[in-house]
Amino acid sequence: ESSKTTTTGASSLFYGSSSSQQQTNMRQQVVQKVREYHWKVTCQYRVYCYDVNDPLKNHNSIDLLARSASTTITTTGSRESPFPSHTKHSPIFHDFTWILRQMKEGEDDGQRRTCCFEIDRLKSGCFTPRRNDEIDDAIYFFDTLSSWFSKIRSHFTNHIEGTILAKHDPASSVNEKVAPELKSIFDAQIFTPVLPLMEPNNGNNIDNTTNTQGISRSLLVLCTNQNSSSPLLSLGDIEFFLNEQRRSIGEAMTTLTAVFPSHQLMKLVTVAEASLVLFSSSVVTLFNQYQQSIEYIEEMLRSQLVTAIGKEINPEDFNRFVSFHNRKIFAPQFRPTSFSYTVRRPNHYPDGVIAIESKISDTGKTEPINTHTCYIPGDEKDAMMIPINSSTTLEMTGDRYLHGWMNHRFESSSIGSYTLTARARQFSSFMLLVGVLGGANVFEPKDAIIVQNKDEILIPLLLKELPSAKEFKDSISSLSPEQQRFAKAFRGMQLESSVFAVCVIQLKPQLEALLGLPENALTKEIKLTQDLLSLFVHYQIPSDLLSFDGPEDFSKVNKLHAVKKHVATVMEVISETKKSELEEMEQRAQLEKNKLEAEKRFEEVRKRVSATQGTNLNPTLAIPGGQMHHPLSAALSKAVPLPEDIAAAASVELVGGDDKVTDEVSESISRSNHAYASSSPSPPSVFQPEGLDRGTVTTIKKGEEGAIDFTNIPKQLDSLFEEKNSDDSVRATTIETQLPWLRLRQEGLLSNAGNFQKKKPIATKMDDELCGYENDKALDLLDALSRSGTLPLKYAELHVVVAMTHCFENDVMGTVIQDNVNPIEKVERSIFMLANTIHGTNNTDTTMDQIISEGPHRQRILNAVNDTPLLTNTCNSDDTTSEKGEITVTESLQEVVGVVQEQAKEDPVQQDLSTSNDDTAESSEITLQQDLQQKKLLGQYKKKNFTC
Repeated sequence: ESSKTTTTGASSLFYGSSSSQQQTNMRQQVVQKVREYHWKVTCQYRVYCYDVNDPLKNHNSIDLLARSASTTITTTGSRESPFPSHTKHSPIFHDFTWILRQMKEGEDDGQRRTCCFEIDRLKSGCFTPRRNDEIDDAIYFFDTLSSWFSKIRSHFTNHIEGTILAKHDPASSVNEKVAPELKSIFDAQIFTPVLPLMEPNNGNNIDNTTNTQGISRSLLVLCTNQNSSSPLLSLGDIEFFLNEQRRSIGEAMTTLTAVFPSHQLMKLVTVAEASLVLFSSSVVTLFNQYQQSIEYIEEMLRSQLVTAIGKEINPEDFNRFVSFHNRKIFAPQFRPTSFSYTVRRPNHYPDGVIAIESKISDTGKTEPINTHTCYIPGDEKDAMMIPINSSTTLEMTGDRYLHGWMNHRFESSSIGSYTLTARARQFSSFMLLVGVLGGANVFEPKDAIIVQNKDEILIPLLLKELPSAKEFKDSISSLSPEQQRFAKAFRGMQLESSVFAVCVIQLKPQLEALLGLPENALTKEIKLTQDLLSLFVHYQIPSDLLSFDGPEDFSKVNKLHAVKKHVATVMEVISETKKSELEEMEQRAQLEKNKLEAEKRFEEVRKRVSATQGTNLNPTLAIPGGQMHHPLSAALSKAVPLPEDIAAAASVELVGGDDKVTDEVSESISRSNHAYASSSPSPPSVFQPEGLDRGTVTTIKKGEEGAIDFTNIPKQLDSLFEEKNSDDSVRATTIETQLPWLRLRQEGLLSNAGNFQKKKPIATKMDDELCGYENDKALDLLDALSRSGTLPLKYAELHVVVAMTHCFENDVMGTVIQDNVNPIEKVERSIFMLANTIHGTNNTDTTMDQIISEGPHRQRILNAVNDTPLLTNTCNSDDTTSEKGEITVTESLQEVVGVVQEQAKEDPVQQDLSTSNDDTAESSEITLQQDLQQKKLLGQYKKKNFTC
């Protein structure tokens, strides 16, 4: 509706004149017709419980809440129905079996039941108040219950209110009363009685339950067999909390009743639906509070442990403690040592150092790993064979070191960052070979490099864990026999190839043996040593040209002088060869320059002849012999010669035009052809040593002692840990090198001389190509030093590393707090089994008694390694009673049983255990099965429970 005012015919007279005005009012009204459609929507829901095992569960179910209501939905516009004619939602189920199992019949009457939650502390899966099967079941139940109530809340807020009622769109909603939305209902005003409250209890707490009337009206009551020393709140305090929850729920219901319609009205959203939404939110809050309370108790234990220690323990701290602890529990001769060895001869200054180092994440520094080492002199065992190519196998007769490395890995930490480091001194050099063992006396090098003159080589190591023996057996248990044999054969190869080895070869003493010089002859010959290495590495000079071949009774000075003379002769030949090659290169460069000049001048001549005679001049006419030594000579030689008259004219034109051009071209081309023909190089001669068959491999006979097969040690450890390690946490580990390597090299000999600030060495990343080049250089030198396998490598050491990893499923603090496991004792047991295997390799008389040092820890470690249970009373309750029964003991455990019997004299629990049958106490003998574990024995006690 609108109005309009119009004024017409207006006139005016001033100074006494008259005026007239006419006004017209117009009103316009617009009416819009809207068609409304009314839809009747009926909703039904039902909350009921039933017995799952009842075949007539649909008929014997118990309704807890059921309601059917309808409403009218008004829509405009389209006549199409906003909803399907009939919709059936999938039921939302939840299993309440667990909570019902916590209810027991009361002692006073059968109508009221007692709710009692118990934790079996003697069960194998019970570690802490949080980590046990009972708490896990409770959290799972409340989690699924919370999810069930969340779905109920979502049904009413999203489907009923958000989908159905949201379609209500009348043309006019002036007189409609708008009710509050269900999604605005929260349980903030309801008190949550679940709190992690505990109080010190000295046994004098009094149950201050006052609301006996409330208890009598309850269907459930809390059990009253709470231990007097329990730190939990008394039943009276818990009753106060429950009463406060009832009061807050009553206030919340009063508020909902005031704002929502009654459930008796035919409306989809009433106080009944509002209460369901409120209780659903309250249950979700209860579960979250319960879970946080349980986690708080565990966090409280963690805080107490951190307060006692003074810091949060990380894997680096644990590794440092293990290193410190090993120095106390091992005998001095069997203690772990650092994998850091000097490369040296007896009574000589070291040539360098090799080490396997680990990087500490918190400080960024590196420190060598600790290994159990068994020294094996080279003269007591067979030689180690080193194949360097298909036709050459070397013989290494040096000392050998067997290293056993027990690594640790926790869940939150990576496997670690480890590097193989090699450092050389100034004017010193040695060769480093890295590879694996291919058999009892075969070392297969994968990488090789020469380290010299303050070089530092950092080789990253990659550790890969193999499945444990039990994991492997479990994985192949369902396979066919053929598949199992294939898997076992492949695993055997994996275990044998997991033996990592590092060979260090000293170059100076090997050069002395190769050249026929006495020992220590090259110690002070710095330049001679450098020249020899250069001749062997860069020029591959045969050693027969440099070695001393005179009488053996010559003095050291004479032998050394002869070798120097041979080296000087070869160096002179090389210098002359370099000079001739340089001259040859200069001649070739001059030839190329002359060719270019001749071609340029000839092109000018050709253009002049073509411009004069109109015919292209064949270049072959101007070159003696009719050929050009040029890439285009083949094409030019096929050109047809010019006729004589044209050639004569061309000659006349050239002479008459410019005599100097013709003379220069002819002279230049003639000189170039002569120089090119006289400077063609001859192929170099290849030196072939006589009396050496490179197609044969030297075979070494076994000595009296034979060779130690290091590849069998991983199999022995795998079987040992499968038998002794019940938690299946120790895994065999392979070690491999990975790219890129890093080489640190000084700029020069005097780069740091006289400088207050030390210059950083030049770092070079060695990729696959550079590592391959260095590997070829090292193997060529090795071939020369051994005369292609005929000279044994006496001045060498072989370090064999067998690695195992003790894996924990949690971090350090989680292992102690959540799993209730002492990782020190676990690693302690694994390390002793590894040490016993390593030290018993070369000495079969080594026993565990000799490895363990004297002290209070000795018997505990022996019992742990031998799987002997420690029988102690772990029940702290005063009302503990034991069930009568017979327990058998073998002869090997008489000492442990004696300890138990002595404790039983003072401990009533052990006394009851040892005298389980008073009538036959004198005649019955207490025996213990060898496979009986401590947990099974303690399971004879009556289960002690937490009361919540």
